[in-house]
Amino acid sequence: MHKFNLRDCEVKITNLFLLDDVIKNKKIREIQYSPLTCPIEITSPKTAASFSIILFEQANGYIKIDDERHRLSRRMAIVVFPGQIVICHLKKTTLGHYVSCTRELYEAMASASSIPIGRSKPITAFKLNESNFYSLLQEFLEIKKLLKNYEQEGTEIVSNRFRTIYLILKSRCMTMRRYHADDIKSPFLKKFIQILEDSYRHEKAVVYYANAIHVSPNYLNKLCKRTFKVNAKQFIKNKIIAEAKRQLLGTDQSIKEIAFYLGFANTANFSNFFKRESGFYPKDFIQFRKQAV
Repeated sequence: MHKFNLRDCEVKITNLFLLDDVIKNKKIREIQYSPLTCPIEITSPKTAASFSIILFEQANGYIKIDDERHRLSRRMAIVVFPGQIVICHLKKTTLGHYVSCTRELYEAMASASSIPIGRSKPITAFKLNESNFYSLLQEFLEIKKLLKNYEQEGTEIVSNRFRTIYLILKSRCMTMRRYHADDIKSPFLKKFIQILEDSYRHEKAVVYYANAIHVSPNYLNKLCKRTFKVNAKQFIKNKIIAEAKRQLLGTDQSIKEIAFYLGFANTANFSNFFKRESGFYPKDFIQFRKQAV
């Protein structure tokens, strides 16, 4: 049977998604990376013990998570949360990257962010556009490089990279949160999301997006409430906060630089907005996340 090549041990394919059990036996790192370059088959249902993210450059096969089966394709990401039931069949043409962390580290991250711990039906499969795919690939490869120099780099830097991968998925690909893109039936709502992705840094008013898709602000609010359970104003705020968190944790930019990047007139306005929406000032948020891990 093919095995992952890891520095401290070899994790068998049958242990995919079961990193906690492997760590107990082998005493390996909290975060692991491995390439996927071979057929993989898990025919007996496995309960995931680790938090895993898989990025596929090429893929042929399927993965079933809980009661939902996903046919795999190129430029696709799969997220598996602890406690989910997994079956998978990856054919030989599959090429991808696998990162995972222990349940303990996952719960520490979840306690300090909006990672959907305990959510009954989280989003687990994402088809990526070219920009999002290469942003994620860069982070996966950076984790691979950092793990080669693990003792020098330390846990915190590697953990921050892992969180950045999740935040990229959340801010760029989970805009619709619990809803799959195919569930968005309204063409107005689809257009709103598309324009928001391109414009949220500079345009934050509901009226701007309502005018852009030729509906009234009230009607856009009704569409958002019906589908996302929040109004359009809050949906826009959620997008900005998600990107702000990603920037604060995943880049070297100062709070002032991030404030201007996100279109705020000054740092004070950004800090007050971030506090209202997240419960933390940006500096405190960074410190709290570091302490959580």
